[in-house]
Amino acid sequence: MDVAVRPLEDTNDRTRNLATLGLLDTLRSVKAIGSSEPPQLFVRDDAVHPDEPTRSGWRDRVRAVTAAYKAHRSLAAYFVADEPSPADFDRVAQVTAAFREFDGVHPAYVNLLPLRDQATVAEQEHWRADAARLIRNGRLQLFSFAAYSQRAFGEDATFLLTLQNAQRVSRETGCPFATVLQFTGFGPLAPIALAQMNYLAAEAVAYGAIGIIWFTYWTPNPQETGMWWKGGAVEYDGAPSARADTLLLANTLARTLAHEFQARWPAVGHFGGAWPRGAVLTNQRIPGLASTSGGPLTIADTPASGRGRRTWLVINRDRVNPRTFVLRFERSVGPEAMLRPLLASANWQRLDSAARSIDVRLDPGESALLELVER
Repeated sequence: MDVAVRPLEDTNDRTRNLATLGLLDTLRSVKAIGSSEPPQLFVRDDAVHPDEPTRSGWRDRVRAVTAAYKAHRSLAAYFVADEPSPADFDRVAQVTAAFREFDGVHPAYVNLLPLRDQATVAEQEHWRADAARLIRNGRLQLFSFAAYSQRAFGEDATFLLTLQNAQRVSRETGCPFATVLQFTGFGPLAPIALAQMNYLAAEAVAYGAIGIIWFTYWTPNPQETGMWWKGGAVEYDGAPSARADTLLLANTLARTLAHEFQARWPAVGHFGGAWPRGAVLTNQRIPGLASTSGGPLTIADTPASGRGRRTWLVINRDRVNPRTFVLRFERSVGPEAMLRPLLASANWQRLDSAARSIDVRLDPGESALLELVER
C-alpha cells in the first residue's frame, strides 16, 4: 500500500480530506509513486484529538468522523496521534479503541516516539511494555515510529535499536508495524541520498515492517525559517522537484524487496562491526551461517516455501563503498545454495563446495536475496 500524505501545514480540515479522498476514489487507475497500486490516504480530522476523552461527547465525535470517511475506497487509516508521550497512552488508547468500534475495517494509527540512541536495556523494556499496553488497550491494528538516525557525524543507533524493539512488540502483540523514513532534509539534517534510503528501507523490510512512510515535504518553504526544510519531492508550485526521481527509485526497490522477502518476524543478525553510535543490538542466530567477512552487513533469515529452503536478505550497511562479502556456511547447507539477485549487481552463483562459502558483491546500501537449499 502507498499513502498520499498531506503537507504538514494542513489544518486537518474535513472538507479538504473528503475532497482529496473523492479525487482518489475517481482516479483509481492512477498509480502511486513506484507502485502498481493506486494511492491511499491517512486522514486526521480536527473533530478528534488524542486527548479527546477529557471533553464530553467525544465518542459521538469519533462516530461522526468514521461515518464521514469509512465509505471511501481510498481511505487507508485514521491517523490519531503523532509521537504521544507514554503518560498519555491511556487516553490515546480510548480514542483508538472507539475508532475500532465504529469502523472495524480501517485501522486507527499511532506513530510512536523512538528510543534514544543509547537506550539502556531497562529503557528498552519500558518502551516495549508501554507500546504493548497501548496496542492492547487501544485495539490497534497498526503502529509506527519515526527515527531519524542520520547525523553530521554519521549514523546513531536510534533507527536500528527502535526497529529491533518494534519487531519484538509486533511479535508479542500480533500488531503489524511500519517505519517512517527520512527523505527531506531539515534543520541540521541533509536530504537523504539514494544509497542511504535503500539501506533504511531494506533494514525495515528485514525486520518485517509491513509499510514504509517516506517523510517528505513541499520545499523550500520561504515562510519557514526554523527547520529549513530542503530536498523534498514536490516544490511549492506543485511541480516535481529534482529529487522526485530519487524517491521513485527508492520506493520501487522497497516494494520489490517487500514482495520478494515476505516475512512477518524474521531472524536478523548484524555482522562486520561498524556499529552506529550507541548501538546495543541483540543479534539473532542465522541458521546455516558460520561466519562472515568483508565489512558491515545485515542478514535476515526466513524459511521459504519448499522443504529445506531458506531465504536470506543480505544488506550492505556501508552507504559509501561497494563491498564484497564472504558468507561461510555450516555443514548443514548443501552445495545447491544460490544467490538470487534483486535489482543488485551480483550474479547467480553456486556455493564454493571446497571453501563452503559464497562471495556477494553489493554496491553502497544495496541488498540481495540468497536462497539456500539445505541437505
